[in-house]
Amino acid sequence: RKEHPEDAHDHSIRFITSDYNELFRIPDGGKVQIDYPDWVRELPVISTGMSDLDSESVISMQPDLVIMGVHLKEDYGQQFQDAGIPVYYTSEGPSITYQEVKEEAITLTESFGTKEQLEKMKSDFAEVEQRAADFREKWDSKQMMILFGAPPSYQQTSKGYLGSILAMLPFENMADQVLSEDSRTAPLDLESLLEVNPEILFAISPTAQSAEDLQAV
Repeated sequence: RKEHPEDAHDHSIRFITSDYNELFRIPDGGKVQIDYPDWVRELPVISTGMSDLDSESVISMQPDLVIMGVHLKEDYGQQFQDAGIPVYYTSEGPSITYQEVKEEAITLTESFGTKEQLEKMKSDFAEVEQRAADFREKWDSKQMMILFGAPPSYQQTSKGYLGSILAMLPFENMADQVLSEDSRTAPLDLESLLEVNPEILFAISPTAQSAEDLQAV
């Protein structure tokens, strides 16, 4: 991500996926619309996955800063350190909570953005929290569970990333009854799932290509 396109020496590269603030811009149609500046579409593409990235390409671009998930530190942190590139590590993964995302997004904006952007970020979070509160008042609570993976191999409590968001809505997460209080994302126990018999199942996966892939499992 190049902060100032006119200055080739002032840029950063970002490998983070927890920018949930973009979810606040979902219109009634259910599709995310993100209005990136035109220069973003001109930036080079670097190959990256959930646990791997093309570090050689990153280093060759000589960024002033790399922002990436802390789960990549063990594999790539030393390479960037040896290259003299500072790294800002962020929380990532299925166990990061809404509150943690909120605090981190505000911290990042406060560190790298303008005062106006910071106020907008705080306003976005306040807006989504008010929408959640309004939704809770309007609808009755439903019992649910979250299946994670394709095929699903994990279940998520109210302390997981989707679980913590749904906890703001009128949903009772049945996984909270069968897992310890400290659990966030834990191996799926089909026997326990059938025993609690939730009214709704949320199936999610960072590797599924489409909703049809999840429906198939």
